Amino acid sequence: DAIHPGYGFLSENAEFSKGVKIGHCFYWPQHIPSCHGRQNRLLKTAEKARVNCIPGVNDAIETRRKPLRFQRHWLPRDDQSHAGGGGKGLRVPTTTKRPLKVSQLLQRKHSNSFGDEPCSLLKNLLRIRANIEIQVIGELARARCCIGMSASV
Repeated sequence: DAIHPGYGFLSENAEFSKGVKIGHCFYWPQHIPSCHGRQNRLLKTAEKARVNCIPGVNDAIETRRKPLRFQRHWLPRDDQSHAGGGGKGLRVPTTTKRPLKVSQLLQRKHSNSFGDEPCSLLKNLLRIRANIEIQVIGELARARCCIGMSASV
């Protein structure tokens, strides 16, 4: 028997992996569950492992402490909630006017949508509007198959 964490590789609950009964296989790297549902932690873990990630400001947008850093990385960018959110969490800022005011609006949007204010700015990939995940299916001792799936479907 095996348990797959479900849809949304980055949006799972870390507590779920701890509750899996002995004798079941949970397909998830053992050192990563604490990153479940925290985009910024998972990105930092991936960067330490030398995984190519979308460039951007991984730290939370903080208008009072890092206004210059926010302006320097302003456009074109997607805002990504640290709580996940897939397609709803990704929006392209469309104005260069008053970026600090816009950052406050972004934080409010993420708080209202996800119950979580922090968000990061990621490089906007313009035409790419869905991230792709690879689902691996198979038994430990047998052949496995990989299935590409859109996380935004």
